[in-house]
Amino acid sequence: MYWLIVCFLVLIIFLNIRLYKFDILSPSFLYNCSMLISIICSIIGLSTWNDVYDLSYPTCLIIILSILFFNIGELAIRHIIKFKKAKKHLSKEIVIRPQKIITVLSLIFVIITFFCLLHEVVRISRIVGYTGNNIFDIIKAYRSTSILFTTSFIKQGIHLNIIVAQMQKAIEVICYVYLYIIISNFFYKKFQFSYEYIFSIFIVCICILTSLLIGSRMQLFIYIVYSFVILIILYGMKHSYKTILFKYWKKVLLIGLSCVILFYCLLPLTGRESKSNPIDYITFYFGAPIPTLNKYLETSQNKPNFFGEETFRGAQNIMFKLGLSDYIQPITTKWISFNVSEDNIMHSNIYTSGKRYYHDFGYLGIILIQFINGFIFAYFYIIMRNKKTSLSIIFYAMCSYMIIDQVRDEYLFSTFVHINTLFKFIILFFLLYFSKHNLKEVRNEITNRKLN
Repeated sequence: MYWLIVCFLVLIIFLNIRLYKFDILSPSFLYNCSMLISIICSIIGLSTWNDVYDLSYPTCLIIILSILFFNIGELAIRHIIKFKKAKKHLSKEIVIRPQKIITVLSLIFVIITFFCLLHEVVRISRIVGYTGNNIFDIIKAYRSTSILFTTSFIKQGIHLNIIVAQMQKAIEVICYVYLYIIISNFFYKKFQFSYEYIFSIFIVCICILTSLLIGSRMQLFIYIVYSFVILIILYGMKHSYKTILFKYWKKVLLIGLSCVILFYCLLPLTGRESKSNPIDYITFYFGAPIPTLNKYLETSQNKPNFFGEETFRGAQNIMFKLGLSDYIQPITTKWISFNVSEDNIMHSNIYTSGKRYYHDFGYLGIILIQFINGFIFAYFYIIMRNKKTSLSIIFYAMCSYMIIDQVRDEYLFSTFVHINTLFKFIILFFLLYFSKHNLKEVRNEITNRKLN
């Protein structure tokens, strides 16, 4: 049954390439490829950690419906909104050369946020009982309070200071902007290595360290995916996607393998450890969702306590924080074990996004919500391709990981349709605006609007 899904995916990817002419950044292409990588990793794992040797009918149906209706969702929006023809060039309007004052203020802000977050992580680790000074153990102790594992600490009020938490979200956006600045300026034909460029690199490095400080390899993965998407978009303004695919596939493969190795090497820096070798760990991380889903479906399943219990967990968390509800659940509801060897048991809490939709709404939920997923993300992709502004490019690249990582979990209602998305978009808008305009230009524009 594994190979059945592989054949289905290869067929869908082939049709996608023929239909969209090697549009390698389209949401459906990204989703199809990430699902193919996951299923191949799970097949490789059959020789070691994966003890699910054959997938059940419900598992295959959930996966196939998820793939099929995500692709249909994009197909639908492409028939409603057409792509505009654009010249193959990288215009200077795409390149951001931020005002010096904005770069300096951004650097100061990320440094302050880093130390504020460090203080919070140490404070929380002390509360939960860790008394040592090893930074990696401090991070590990802090992670134990995460909603990923339990809600007991959150209910006791043990969590990041709300202001520091918002500052941490703000520097994620700052990192996106300065990654874009680094990449776009590098590709622009009039590139100059300036002090502002060096400061941009410092800002990005501090933002990455901040994400590692709270044990978030996921955020680092998001930055990598974001940078890769920006890279392809900018290359695509000079060359066709088909040219990129055939000319640079070796470089893309090398970068991908390097990132995967880095992902494993960062385990100690995020307060984690693993007894598995790199191949087992990496294939498990990317390939576990589908066999985990199969194991989950074979167990007795509780009916949802209320409408959209797992799908709309993002809204539930907001209601809890606002005091409108006393219910909150951890991100994962069930851990599944895989016996690699007698002394090495690997645990997974990922089941693909289809698991949450199926749990709450059955097969009909998978059909409808995956259609909405494909429709919405393709809409933002088309807007980005038609407008090609720095704002639209950065925003789509920010959301691209939600498409790729759908093979692991749900993102549309838990992350995208969320107050945090609006908060980050507002920060992005104003940061880009003040990066491109000096104070004199801002004052003149405000004066002109008042006169009008």
